[in-house]
Amino acid sequence: MSKLFFLLLASFIFAFVGVNAQNEHPLTNLPPSGQISTGVYFPEHPNKKFPTGELAKVAVNIRNEANKAYNITAIMGSIHPISDPSVYFYNFTQQIYLQVVKPDDELTVEYSFLVHRELPPRDYLVALTVFYEEPTGAFRATTFFNSTIDAVEVSKGLFDFQLFFLFVMFLAVLAGVAFLMYDYIEPYVKASPVAVKAKKSTAATPAPVRNDDEWVSGTQYAKFVKRRDAPKASSKSN
Repeated sequence: MSKLFFLLLASFIFAFVGVNAQNEHPLTNLPPSGQISTGVYFPEHPNKKFPTGELAKVAVNIRNEANKAYNITAIMGSIHPISDPSVYFYNFTQQIYLQVVKPDDELTVEYSFLVHRELPPRDYLVALTVFYEEPTGAFRATTFFNSTIDAVEVSKGLFDFQLFFLFVMFLAVLAGVAFLMYDYIEPYVKASPVAVKAKKSTAATPAPVRNDDEWVSGTQYAKFVKRRDAPKASSKSN
């Protein structure tokens, strides 16, 4: 009994620790260094209109104005409703760089994020943050973009594969239902009095008798046969 109690207690402790570990989020309130300046540019979407379902690229310029080097470790982001920035829909994928920017030097990296196709077209708040490490091992973070973007729906053109697939599925289901209905009512149709009467009338109709001599009627061969059979007919009469 005591072993079971300790096992349950250990399971509860591990579950509690796991939940707390999951609550530790990379986008925490890490302070900036104050000596790192950033610039951002969206080469494909400078108007900040991002098609849903497509990767968007952003070029990040990082300048080190300190007298010590910084290790640019990663970039991550998130997307939020404009009405409540404390709530986020989801996080963008974290990308690792591990590039060192020396004192009084600068570095440009590229980061990609995806505005999901499931999001309805409207304005959203996007936050992008770069994480870097000091020589002492302390981590810092700078949010280089925290602004509104416009998520727009991509035009599907003249051919919509999803709509075509749904149409084919509908036709397949319709054909299956029609086959099942025919298979169900076929025995009743065969056993109906009208079908039996039609079958009997068809069987009672005699087949036409074919006269094989019709095709030679009026020909020289017909006259020859008539002359050949004439003596036989006269001999029989005698």
